[in-house]
Order: sequence, then C-alpha cells, then structure tokens
Amino acid sequence: MGDKCEVFLEKEEYAPGEIINGRVECNFASQNKVKGIRLKISGDAKVFWKISAFTYRRAQEVFFETDLDLLENEMTFPPGTYTYPFTYTLPSTVPSSMMEGDPTYKKTVASYVVPFNLVDVYYGCVQYIIKVTIERSWSTNISIEKLFKVMSSLDLTTISGLEKSYELSIGKRPSSLFKDTGPITATIQMPRSGYVPGEKLPFSVYVKNASSIDIQYIQFKFVQGFVFHAEQSTKSIDTMMGEEFMLKESDVAVGNERSWKLELVVPSMFLGNYSHCSVIKNFWELRGEICLPFPNPAFNVSVPITVGSVALTKRP
Repeated sequence: MGDKCEVFLEKEEYAPGEIINGRVECNFASQNKVKGIRLKISGDAKVFWKISAFTYRRAQEVFFETDLDLLENEMTFPPGTYTYPFTYTLPSTVPSSMMEGDPTYKKTVASYVVPFNLVDVYYGCVQYIIKVTIERSWSTNISIEKLFKVMSSLDLTTISGLEKSYELSIGKRPSSLFKDTGPITATIQMPRSGYVPGEKLPFSVYVKNASSIDIQYIQFKFVQGFVFHAEQSTKSIDTMMGEEFMLKESDVAVGNERSWKLELVVPSMFLGNYSHCSVIKNFWELRGEICLPFPNPAFNVSVPITVGSVALTKRP
C-alpha cells in the first residue's frame, strides 16, 4: 500500500458562522522527507453558460480562501500514521452549497476551467472545498480534496415587509387583425408574501375582460427557480414547478369580469439562501396563465413570493 492522505470532519454539513473541526491523517508506507503540509479551505460560486458555439458567459465569486500550515519545517517521517487537527470558523454570510446531485445544479462536463467549446450545459454551482497538499523532497507531492456542504437557512422574520398584504395588477391588450381591442386586466391579492413549505397560501384573483377575445380558462402553479449573473448578462431557469390547477368556471367572455378566492399549499423544496451571493439568486413565484383561443398567446402573470425555512411571525 502506498502513501496516502485523508481529511476527516466531525460532520458533512455546516451552517454559516459554524466552527469546522477536522483532522488530516497522513499514512506513509515508507520513509518520507516532507517539506510542508499545507491546507487550503475555500468557498466560491461559479456560473457558466453558452450563448452560441463561440460565445459564452461566465463569472466567479470567491467567498473566502484561507491557507493553514500544518507542518512548517522540513521533517523526515518513518513509516506510520500522523494526525494533524485543524479548526476553521466559517464566515456568517456564506450561501448554501449547490453541488452535483442538487436539483439546481446543471452540468454535463466536469470543470469550470474546461474550454468553453467542450462544455454543453453548465449554469452554476456553489462549492466548499478543503485541499491538502503534502510537499515532499525527491518525490511527487500528495494532493487531495474534500467537499463539504453548507446549508444557509432563510429566516423570514429578518426580512421586513413580508408580513404586509400584497397586490399585483397587470393588463395586456391581445393582438387583433381587424380592430383595436381593449385590455385584459388581472389583479392578484395575497395577505402576505412570506411563507414556509407546508403553509397555506391564500390569494384572490380578479379578471376583467375588456378585450374583443373570450378567455378560455385560467390556471395557476407554484414555481421555484434561479437566476445566474455573468458579464452583465443573466440566465434564468425553473427548477421546480408545483402541480397546475385550473380555476373552476374560469372562462371569461368579452365584456365580463370574474373573481375567485383560492388557496394553495406551499410544496416542499430546496431552501438554499443566496442573499449574499452576487452571481446566483433564487426566486419563488405564483405563476398564472390566462389562456386565449388560437392563435393568441397566453397572458402570463407572475406574483413574487419569498419562501424560507424559518416561519414568519407577526410583527407589531
């Protein structure tokens, strides 16, 4: 068995501001002359996507990068196992990990530094890495990496305004080849805009059809997604969509208006916090679709909401 090195942590997932306690174990099968043992702990976010075959966008944001010298002076080690403990306190504002296997992570070829023409799809990731390097004399260095997760929860009570009622009104004029048409107006009202998974989200819908085209039906769904920022460009993806539900008797004839009172349960989902990340942002919305007869496109309404892991409490 050859020489090897391993990193051990007390656990695999941490919260922002938490102390990481770990150890590095060096196992030497033969005598080794070691110049130094370096540990680097870092966290960053990377985004990358292709616009065309020869055009792409990418960006990186480094949250922290710290080097620790576990062995500063050159030493000769007889065969055996040698342990070096270390400790590090995470910054209090780091965002949640977004790694391969998470529903938000999109990637087909492995590395941010891969030439752009080899990368098919790569939207973004947030990774936290511990890298250990054993620098040896008269032999190749030993380098290993260990990923660990950070889960940053979003406390709704720390965000002002979420407990207030919210109203969105939007209008659109359908296209008509024969005459000018009036607008279709949709108004959505909610008692507040902050929720946690499992909570009921009540809302009301009012639609007035002043156009010359009948509305066929109206449906709503809950959507979670991410927006990636790089080089003054953005890339938006939907990562989770709740079940669509159609409003009962939701056809609205020309010149008519209707209103509904509805309730939706916020589904379970990935609840990473990216408030302090500039290249990756997450969003949640109640998305409505007012469907018109062919060839008219649907009239979409998006109502922003905020979903967290710590429930909103009523403020005085």
